[in-house]
Formats: sequence, C-alpha cells, structure tokens
Amino acid sequence: MTSEFFAQNAKICPQRRKDYAEKIQSKRPENENLIKNILLVEDQESIRLVIKQWLTESGYNVYAVKDGDEGLAVVRSNPDIEFVLSDIVMKNMDGLEMLKKCRQAAPELPIVLMSGYTRDENIIEALRLGACDYLVKPFEKDQLLGVIQRADDLASARNRITNLHNFLSHLNIEFLIRSGDLSIATLQEIFRETLLKYTRLANKDLLNIAMVLEEAVLNAHEHGNLELESEWKDIYLKGESETLFEKRKEERLNLPEFAGRKVRLNLNIDQIKMEVSVEDEGDGYATDNIATEASGNPYGMGLMIISNLMDEIRFNDKGNCITFVKNLTGNNGHLDRGK
Repeated sequence: MTSEFFAQNAKICPQRRKDYAEKIQSKRPENENLIKNILLVEDQESIRLVIKQWLTESGYNVYAVKDGDEGLAVVRSNPDIEFVLSDIVMKNMDGLEMLKKCRQAAPELPIVLMSGYTRDENIIEALRLGACDYLVKPFEKDQLLGVIQRADDLASARNRITNLHNFLSHLNIEFLIRSGDLSIATLQEIFRETLLKYTRLANKDLLNIAMVLEEAVLNAHEHGNLELESEWKDIYLKGESETLFEKRKEERLNLPEFAGRKVRLNLNIDQIKMEVSVEDEGDGYATDNIATEASGNPYGMGLMIISNLMDEIRFNDKGNCITFVKNLTGNNGHLDRGK
C-alpha cells in the first residue's frame, strides 16, 4: 500500500474529524507543540513507511516498529514517547494487547489505534481499554494530524488552566447553534476548556468525550436537521467523485429551511456527574430502533461509541434529543488530585 493508495481511496474513509483537521493550518507554531516524539506500530511495511513519512514531514520524531512486542518495549524504555499510533491486527502481540500493557506502563500516554474496517468490534474494545481515539484506513494525512493535534491541544490546555473542581457546586451552559453556522471543532474546544477547569477527568476521558460529542452533534446536524440518509454515503453520482450524501448536504446547507434549523446543546456539571444533551429540530427517530442502530446497523458506529464510552445514555420520546452521562466519582473517569 502506498501514499497513492491512501490518496485514491480517501473518499471512502468516514469524514470524522474533518472540521478539526482543517484547523491544522492555524495551529500553534511548531516549537510550541508539546507532542514531538511519536511511536508508530504497523506490521505492513508499505503503510508504515507512508505514515512515517507524513509524520516526519510534519516535524515529528518517529519511532517506527512492526509489532506490539517492539512497541511495548519502546514505551517501557523511552519516557520521551508522547503519542502512540498503532494498528490493531498484527502478528505476535496485537494492538489491543499492547494497549493494555501500555496503559499499565504509562497510564496517561495518548494511544490511537488504526483499523481497516469502518465497523470493527476491536475499535469498541480499544476504546473501552483506554484508547483515546481511532482511525479507519485508508485515511488522509490531515485526519491523522488532526487527531494528534487534538491530543496536543489538550496537553497544552491542561498546563495553563487552573482547576476549580473543588469549588464547583453546579454549572450549566446552553448553546443554540444554526446548522449553517455549526463548527464541531469550536464546540470541542469549549467543552475541553470547561471540563479541564471544572472536573478532574483524565486526558483519555476528555479525548473520548470529544469523540462522543462529535458523534452526537454530527448525528443531530446531518440526520436530524438536514434529514440526510446514511445509505446515501454508498451512492456515488455518475461521473463524479462525491456521494449523494455529500451532494445533498451541500445543497441543504444553502437552503434556509434546513440551514436555519438549530442544534441545542446543554452541559451540566456537578461534583457527581457530567451530563450533556444534544437536540435537533428534525422529525425525530423511532426510539425502538435505537438498540438496533447501536449494535447491528452498518451506520450505527456513532451510537456504539457513545453507549460504550459513557456511563448512561437516554433519548426523549420524540427521538430528536440524546443525553449522555459521565460519572465523575470513584475510579470511573476520575483523576485523583496530584496525578
């Protein structure tokens, strides 16, 4: 697999994090980035070389190895490693086993796993085990850089934000945003700063919440307000490279009756839990189908991610509002003071 393969097949890659990836051009100067040393674990040499080249061209120091055994050895012996990107399916030690052992050796090290399948139970298992994000092959260079930059931005923000968790009784913030004005990256940044200030969530949990927020807001925006059908993602227009989904999305964002619809977000934080509600102005979704969407539907990955990373999810009767909850007490999602 070559860089040409990645470029030619990027159109079939899910368009997650595209909004955040576009912010790469305006990121902090290179010498201010906290992440500089990256471990790449990939058993296919051609893919390993392409990704290493991308990262090297972007100014990162890259340690590239071919399996989990070698990757774990690098993590244990080199405290300078600040980010890990690993394939899941490999000979010897696979990515999941390496992830578990890396979590023991370096609990706060951001680890992102790669999979060749859009719908992969291994991805869900990886997120349960502590991966902060995932990428589906083939992906674009900017998608990869966006994932790394998100982790870097979080580390930088944690260094400069004063935590006020001990003084918090209750915090409520509500956003009302037109679909035509929606910026998921901006929302993620606001949530990150707020959660850093008022909770003691670990970095991996904050990155997971950013992923969950993206899935929930995209669903409200695309399927709720814009009334786009998931199946359209598989329909390519004759003689064109874009899908029916992309074409209809562009058209409806230029129609006031769709672009003017709003997404309402409500964030509640207290000493016990974080609760987020995301509501659209669409017709709603049959709630009796939600369990199927989250388990067996080819396009249900977003709901699977939310249901596996959050402690509770629920829907209103109309089916146009999802609420997800993250507990802030005990061992689940709690970062003890001083760590």
